[in-house]
Amino acid sequence: MKCIITNQQTVSDVGETGLKGKVLVSEQDDVGFVVYDVHLVKDQVIELKPYKIGYNHTYYVMRGVAVAASPYGEEVQLGADDVLALNAETITTIKVKEDIRLSIGYVPCAPDQTPGRFIVRRLDDIVGTPKNVFWQRGYSRRLFVKADGFNIGITNTTLFPNFRSPLYYPNHVEAVLMFKGSGKYIWNGGEESQEFDEEKHDGTMILIDRHEQHDVELYDKGAEAICYFFPALLGHETHDFTKGDDNKYSAYGN
Repeated sequence: MKCIITNQQTVSDVGETGLKGKVLVSEQDDVGFVVYDVHLVKDQVIELKPYKIGYNHTYYVMRGVAVAASPYGEEVQLGADDVLALNAETITTIKVKEDIRLSIGYVPCAPDQTPGRFIVRRLDDIVGTPKNVFWQRGYSRRLFVKADGFNIGITNTTLFPNFRSPLYYPNHVEAVLMFKGSGKYIWNGGEESQEFDEEKHDGTMILIDRHEQHDVELYDKGAEAICYFFPALLGHETHDFTKGDDNKYSAYGN
């Protein structure tokens, strides 16, 4: 388990993209993907490029507004909780209309997958559909899953207040960017913990890189997170908290 507090990180180059941002999941973490926190200001015009040759790239808008030029000659507006996904062959530009914060994920393309060139998913279009999965302690809104072909899964996940949830991901690496609300991650039998608080930390990345069993304790306001799964979720996975104490941690299936 690795914990990164966003406002304690320094800005650095983002691979071969020409962008600058804060690395939250690095190549040295060796988990199959990287994640950066990037801020852009109004009126900037920026090219969106792969991290390296052969990398798909995804852009989750945490706040702000931009307009992206699609490869089909259209202009597409992006706002909070929209995600733009581009395959490894696609480079495009965005113009920032309001200062914008992006959570950017980069992942090598898989040889057996053929993602689309330019796909936009909006959280508002997921809520109320089967992709809005109730996991008993909140909702996991499946923005990108395995069938999309980008070799990574992306969800927006809500966590209800005043719950402590025992969780386990034996089949996936999960990177959780807690960007709203407050609470605590607890692991190693309670010997290690990390609080997250949007006001103090401006986002906390929890990288569950060794499939650790862990608990998430939520305070009075609950929380909201951007979650990256590698390999990608199929899309139907959920949690079951009805098991006895001998196997209390709820695990996602294959």
